Amino acid sequence: MGVTGLPCSGGGSFAQLLASKGFEQLSYSDILRAELRAAAREVTRETMQEQGNAIRSEFGPGELSRRLLVKIDLTKNYVLTTIRNPAEIEVLRQTGVFVLVHVDAPRDVRYQRMISRARENDPVTNEMFLALDNKELGEGQPAHGLRIGDCIALADYTLVNDGSLEDFEKKVEAFVQEIGVS
Repeated sequence: MGVTGLPCSGGGSFAQLLASKGFEQLSYSDILRAELRAAAREVTRETMQEQGNAIRSEFGPGELSRRLLVKIDLTKNYVLTTIRNPAEIEVLRQTGVFVLVHVDAPRDVRYQRMISRARENDPVTNEMFLALDNKELGEGQPAHGLRIGDCIALADYTLVNDGSLEDFEKKVEAFVQEIGVS
């Protein structure tokens, strides 16, 4: 199972909840962090985006999924996080067992979450946050770039995370029961 969504929607929380149910969590971002560390480069949102774009440009837009698939036993449950390009989804769909979940939250809720978490390099103004959203959605991005908007359009399910973590946990539990995985 894969998860996509805009920053601070709750994709990480979704993955952690599934991990607590025995799913193994794999992240595209972990691939990028490892690449950056191996090249002795600083790990930031910007450098990870650059590295992801460089890999997709050089090896094809589905390359990050191909790299993850070598770590996967298709008879087990996984949750793959930070999917940001539709070609990554196309590669995963070829397994015949892939489901994509879009975790969504209203923009104002996501902005407040981002301000509250106060990570270094996070946008600190609403204008900066909107610019990040537009970039992540795919505005001005090449085909091998960030295209979360296209990923969202390919989602099999959408879970709205607009309340408390406890409310979201209930939604995730109902979702897991609905689709019959455990």
